[in-house]
Amino acid sequence: MSSTRTLFYRFYKEGDPCSFHPWQFAAVAGMLCHAIMSQVPARLKEYASNHADKQIQYVPLQSIGHECADKKVRRAGIVEKLDGPMLPIHRVSELKFGCLRKI
Repeated sequence: MSSTRTLFYRFYKEGDPCSFHPWQFAAVAGMLCHAIMSQVPARLKEYASNHADKQIQYVPLQSIGHECADKKVRRAGIVEKLDGPMLPIHRVSELKFGCLRKI
């Protein structure tokens, strides 16, 4: 079993925190993948898009755990195995969503 690395991000739009409804889970994962693909070096684009031999997991995270939690998606994790190519670590402010829309 190989070890993994998880990178965590919060979602911001124009400097303000933003969130997504739980039913947008798959769309948020796709937007995260697209944002990463647009900012990695050319040699990592196939890997970041999950079209390489090694796969990345784009995991939107819901706010849960207490009675006032609204279950909206405000954060995400990117999980990758340590035995393959590695994505560069982006600061939250550097991870830009081109067409991020809050619904």
